[in-house]
Amino acid sequence: MMKKGWVVVATLVAAFGTAPVAVQAAPGTAGTAAEAAAPSCAAGDLCFWPHANYRGQRGRVAGDNPDWRKLPSADCPGGNWDDCASSLANRGRECTVYLYKNYNYRGEEHSLSRNDQVPDIGRWVPGFNDSISSNRWCRR
Repeated sequence: MMKKGWVVVATLVAAFGTAPVAVQAAPGTAGTAAEAAAPSCAAGDLCFWPHANYRGQRGRVAGDNPDWRKLPSADCPGGNWDDCASSLANRGRECTVYLYKNYNYRGEEHSLSRNDQVPDIGRWVPGFNDSISSNRWCRR
């Protein structure tokens, strides 16, 4: 059974002013695979967690972000989300989100379709765990 967690409602505005980032303290442990497969992530957001199975403080964005160093996180070693995400959930309203290993949408890229989620990035794409540095919605 999953322990009850608490929610810290803190909305931070990313450097560009259009990509809100919220933080949520996660429950202490994930009980079953079914519980781990059902992360909390609002419609319109890409959500990410610093640990596998949606554990740790959740981050979220709702727009394109060329530099995840500008997305603060107290739960990540560098104090920001750069090279820190280990779980993902795409609740975007319209399309696929593209994730990049480098800033400014460069380097190795992987996509996550709308309503898809990944409890462990390292198992999804070996070598991509703790490596995301930018994201973009829908190819333009």
